[in-house]
Amino acid sequence: MAITELVGEKKYREPFSEVSPLPKEYQDIAKKAVDHDPNYRPSFTRIFTVLQELFSKKSRPPPSPRINSSGSNSPSLRRQGTIDSFKLSEEEEDDIMILPNFSDFNYMTVDEAAKQHKLPDGNRELAYRCFDAYSELGDMKAKYFKAYYIQQKYFEVDDMDANEKDQLIANLFKEVADSGDEYPEAQLRYGNCLIKGIGVKKNLKEAAIYFTKAAENGQVVGMFNAASLYFSGGAGKKDPKLGEKYMKLAAYKQHAQAIEYCRKNNIQL
Repeated sequence: MAITELVGEKKYREPFSEVSPLPKEYQDIAKKAVDHDPNYRPSFTRIFTVLQELFSKKSRPPPSPRINSSGSNSPSLRRQGTIDSFKLSEEEEDDIMILPNFSDFNYMTVDEAAKQHKLPDGNRELAYRCFDAYSELGDMKAKYFKAYYIQQKYFEVDDMDANEKDQLIANLFKEVADSGDEYPEAQLRYGNCLIKGIGVKKNLKEAAIYFTKAAENGQVVGMFNAASLYFSGGAGKKDPKLGEKYMKLAAYKQHAQAIEYCRKNNIQL
């Protein structure tokens, strides 16, 4: 039977072993997290809360049982002296754990944090702490919003001067922009850094590359900016054909300046 049929149609979920050393609280939340009905799954905040509580108890499960010569899983018959028989100290556990302290930002997820600056009573300070923590773990959305919050002065980073902030903003936007096509806004904003020399050396030709990437990923301002650089030659050389292509695309998306440009320059829409 195919795995997709077993899981999707038969609603099968792999159970935990009877001799599993994992805490019951962990097993319960793990089972609920993969419930076939999304309405019964716990929120990410609830999952993180349970994990944080388990971690804060400083309780380590016993080492995994070894299979002995008779073929039974018996923890009491483990080989002695194996690597997992050595218990880490609390200091070593703290040093090795990579999870952020979720309580610092009230267990907020990145998606929840990304809404805070739009809410009348949004907590921007907690949101920034969330972005800062998750960006250290490589989350691209968190990196984007960390740069955005600093740029928009939603959060003041006191231990950096203006130049250092600009460089951090540019570096973060570039990293997200280069990670793929999922974040065209990052491609647009890094292009803006390049065209204005914010945190990076001014480079119109490279800015055109990032505006074009943003345009190809549906970002309307990227379309207009790319068109402007192709028409003016800022992209390295004038390319009226590409300029017209992206200006028309922006106009089709109801960009007012693009529509006006097409009207005044007899570009048929």
